[in-house]
Amino acid sequence: VIYLDGEEVTDLDTFFDNIKANIGNAETTGSDPVKLALCVKRTDLKMAPVKEVVGWSETDPDDEFCNSAINVNEPFVVTATTADGEWYYGMSTNCKGWVPAECFAICDSRIEWAEMWNCSGENALYVTTGKITLEESNLAPQTSCLELMLGTKLPLVPMEEIVDADGNHLSIAERGTWYNYVVYVPTRDENGKFVKSYGLVDIKENVSIGELPFTKRNVLKVAFNCLGDRYGWGGMLGALDCSLYTRSIYRCFGFELPRNTTWQCAIPTDNITLTGMSDKEKALTIKALEPGTLLEFEGHITMYVGEDNGKLYVISALGNAAEADEYDDGLTVLKWYTVSVNTLDIRRGNGTTWLENMRYAIRPWKNR
Repeated sequence: VIYLDGEEVTDLDTFFDNIKANIGNAETTGSDPVKLALCVKRTDLKMAPVKEVVGWSETDPDDEFCNSAINVNEPFVVTATTADGEWYYGMSTNCKGWVPAECFAICDSRIEWAEMWNCSGENALYVTTGKITLEESNLAPQTSCLELMLGTKLPLVPMEEIVDADGNHLSIAERGTWYNYVVYVPTRDENGKFVKSYGLVDIKENVSIGELPFTKRNVLKVAFNCLGDRYGWGGMLGALDCSLYTRSIYRCFGFELPRNTTWQCAIPTDNITLTGMSDKEKALTIKALEPGTLLEFEGHITMYVGEDNGKLYVISALGNAAEADEYDDGLTVLKWYTVSVNTLDIRRGNGTTWLENMRYAIRPWKNR
């Protein structure tokens, strides 16, 4: 049984036949060249070109067709277009799927495509909090109220481009640039082609010019900047799930982690296998790790924060869990759907603690 936006699909054959026809008639011949695109509006990357939320029940909170999410200015390689022209299929930095065509701009050349997302150092601005929103503008509708998520990277506009020969700051959409960072933002014209536009980011926002210095303090600061933000399966609802959360944190430091928990455990770093250890051995091993270390059990990944009064604490984008001290009186699993801090004696739905289930400790900065 499948539900679309909470409504049961009564004719599954027609539902899937329509998807197949849209994909089957897509421009997928071998002679079609790939297209290089940039994301102009944060969007979901889906397993099939279906705009509705696909659930297994009427109240399923997750879009089961959501694979990941793509931030503004992330690159995308388009290899196919649906017959209705509304969806692109292709590859982001590390995940394949379908995306709404209206959220992407097609570049004319590899050079202009790469120049936007391949910036670094003092030429790049990183978003280091859960989300910032560009100010509303009736003169710049393409960037008005544009949401920039944690880990978004945008190239900075050179000073000589925003200051005239007399040293006067130029206006952008009739607004002065004082007390703002001026960045290039990818937008699209009426034909879906890439246009390089200007955007203003208030200097009081949580952003960094260049990758943040990689310190324990900075890693935890970025992680806690998202505390209380909502959880979203695969990145749906303009939110983060557990692995997209850890990936987005580390992007602020120049690390490009894989998309999901399984892939993050397989990165070639100095990982520690916790499987087979007793709970006491796991606790001692984790206690000796640096804050910022990723800790994984099947289906979930967290970040180690530290130890206090004998308790080990982690932070993660959390779906559901049960309080540790409820087990003797019967387990009550709560839906959290929030970036939360908790101890490792919190319990899963089967009654076991997170500590019992921990399998790997991953330090992305450590070479194997």
